[in-house]
Amino acid sequence: MKNQQKIVWRTEKRKVKDLVPFEANPRIMTPKANEDLKKSIEKFGLVEIPVINASGVILAGHQRARTMIELGEGETEIDVRIPDRELTIAEAEEYLIRSNKNVGDWDWAKIGSFDESILLEAGFSEKDLRKKIVGEKIVPEVEFTQELLEKHNFVVLYFDNEIDYLQISSLLDLKAVQALHSREGFVCSGTGRVVRGVDAIKKIQAFASEVEGVKAEEKNKKQI
Repeated sequence: MKNQQKIVWRTEKRKVKDLVPFEANPRIMTPKANEDLKKSIEKFGLVEIPVINASGVILAGHQRARTMIELGEGETEIDVRIPDRELTIAEAEEYLIRSNKNVGDWDWAKIGSFDESILLEAGFSEKDLRKKIVGEKIVPEVEFTQELLEKHNFVVLYFDNEIDYLQISSLLDLKAVQALHSREGFVCSGTGRVVRGVDAIKKIQAFASEVEGVKAEEKNKKQI
């Protein structure tokens, strides 16, 4: 394979309105992300400068340039990074993808040390901040159900009518709970139906004791 000459980059000034969007740019922003970017630029200015091809076509920074125009900064001169030669279409497309894809992920343990108000202001959602990483397992804020493994023994109860089911639900204190979901804004909810056997036994014994107490009280009343 023939070695390509190394691309040398320099910083120059350009007016925001003169930067040309790359028509094939696949990057989009949600309305929330757009608002977060606006807040960042209004507060700190344009810190991460756009990258353009020698012809002025944007390779990285489409959203920043668009947001600057929306903020009335089209005539403002900003720094841009520009190569010493025009990148080919293939090179431009590869850089476009790499600049958006080759980024790091968050270390949630370290994120937790930041002030929550700063994180929310920077654009994290409350769902983001609810993530608690234990090894590689994400623990939901509210436990959806007890864990059921192959090594566990279990009993399955089925009911022919709603009344009996409601009675056992009340006896075992089955409650509607929520679980985290991968879809933004979506909450998975339902009744937790896996109960630790020892807990079920205690509840049943307590109920049986209560019933026996009522029977004994009624028997004493009849004898009086």
